[in-house]
Amino acid sequence: MGVISNHDRMENIYIMKLMGATKQKMQILISGKDFKDLKIDFNITFGNPYRQIEDEMANNPADLIIMGSRGSTGAAEVLLGSNAEKVVRNSEVPVMVLHSKIKLNEIKNIFFASSFQ
Repeated sequence: MGVISNHDRMENIYIMKLMGATKQKMQILISGKDFKDLKIDFNITFGNPYRQIEDEMANNPADLIIMGSRGSTGAAEVLLGSNAEKVVRNSEVPVMVLHSKIKLNEIKNIFFASSFQ
């Protein structure tokens, strides 16, 4: 029989609070005028981002993945790799990667590059 330590309880409480705060932020974001005509579903998970996206796409397929990137550099990128890069490389659907500092309402022009194949 497993024993749940006080540390584990505190960690679970923290994760639940973090999930609640994240859900609230998402609900505020998608209720704004920029998204009023879109059907948006979201799920909040914890764990390895690449694996979580892979699992979510298997259970709830989408036509496009939009994800943020902090831009891993140095040893962290070499040893662990970029989650965004893994998703782009392995996804069966298009992936749009946005840098963390972008403000969606400030996007005025989009550059599209394609070989049209």
